[in-house]
Amino acid sequence: MDFRVEKEELGSERFLIVVHGELDAYNSSEVKKMFKEITDQKKYNIIVDLENTTYMDSQGIGALLGRLSYLRKNKGDLWLVISRESGAYRFFEITGLFQSFQCFSDREKMQKAIDDKENR
Repeated sequence: MDFRVEKEELGSERFLIVVHGELDAYNSSEVKKMFKEITDQKKYNIIVDLENTTYMDSQGIGALLGRLSYLRKNKGDLWLVISRESGAYRFFEITGLFQSFQCFSDREKMQKAIDDKENR
């Protein structure tokens, strides 16, 4: 699968980034660039869908970890959609990174959790 990254605005306060293919040292800069485009608009709540990510290395996770702290400093957050079938799942499992991120197995579960949090 060829690498590609897509961006979609979800309402006025949230963006979705969908990563297809391998997220690694070769193309992690494209994901960082997309984060910058979003945060330049003063939007700090971002969902990253990794369901179609076939592989992830330390540079790929670095692209996410670096943005996580920046978003939280700006009163935002980063949510990940990462199913067991995703190539990135094993990387998160081995490294224990599920504890650092808010991860959901599909978009519906993630959206329900966000809605529940906002309605408190």
